[in-house]
Amino acid sequence: MAPNGGAKISNNLYSIQTKFSDTKKNTLAPLVSAIIKSMKTIRDIEYFEGARILMRVDFNVPIKGGVITDDFRIRVVVPTIKFLQSKGAKVILISHIETNEGENISLKPVADHLNKLGVATIFIQNLKNAHEFIENELSNGGVALLENLRFSEGEKKNDTKFAKELASLGDIFVNEAFPCSHRAHASIVGISRFLPSYAGFQFEKEVMNLSRAFNPARPFFFILGGAKFETKIPLL
Repeated sequence: MAPNGGAKISNNLYSIQTKFSDTKKNTLAPLVSAIIKSMKTIRDIEYFEGARILMRVDFNVPIKGGVITDDFRIRVVVPTIKFLQSKGAKVILISHIETNEGENISLKPVADHLNKLGVATIFIQNLKNAHEFIENELSNGGVALLENLRFSEGEKKNDTKFAKELASLGDIFVNEAFPCSHRAHASIVGISRFLPSYAGFQFEKEVMNLSRAFNPARPFFFILGGAKFETKIPLL
């Protein structure tokens, strides 16, 4: 099935990130404007009841001693999860997580934290068992979180076989991982080749705020954050 909505957004944001150094600043505003006009969100999904919603989130949160020290990235997508639950969808969350040193670790503490936030979440440790569990045991309105995607080499390589395997778990793809959408990974751009795709509420909010940055009221004060400063220099 041809990608649309959130899929196009993911690919366009990746284009912005990777071609930033070769792009004139005055051409970025029209590009983002075009993205917004073509953006389909979960409000545009026509059916929810019983649908398997495969949602890419950014749960790459800091963990010390098994405890999450900053859960902002988890909390901001809870409204989207609860919206899908209220519509009777089966919500399958996928993400990556790593330490500051780049070591891949388990998402199990995140599943536990979601439960503490009032989102009953089942943790699926083995991707091979995910399909059977989702089909036979995940009820409408249920939520499951898959193990760290980067435990599979196919994720960062944007491997087509791995993307198809992930896509087989859902009927619809929702991108709610704006901070990761500059990456050409299987769970970002690969899946969107095989499923109808939409932007989540938080993703939509991030894109709208990004568009405002191109035409701010003057005078303005610009704050730029992020751990990897080398990716921010082209913007400056």
